[in-house]
Amino acid sequence: MRIEDDTMFRPRSFPAGLGIAEVSVEAQVLKPGELMSLNAFSFTLPFNIRMSGNHARANVSGSSTGAVSIKLDSEN
Repeated sequence: MRIEDDTMFRPRSFPAGLGIAEVSVEAQVLKPGELMSLNAFSFTLPFNIRMSGNHARANVSGSSTGAVSIKLDSEN
């Protein structure tokens, strides 16, 4: 379900220079435009989101238990 009219959960755009490089669910890379579902009420599938920007890269990983971790890699 997409939430359109909520201040916190409304859709947003990334700032210029920041984007999603790759999304995978259960180690399967999603094609551009494919959606992944996050559920706060039950187990979710493990996922990884690789983001890249002008000066840094980040990986957001989620486990099947709902734990989410973020690893930031600077590009120096």
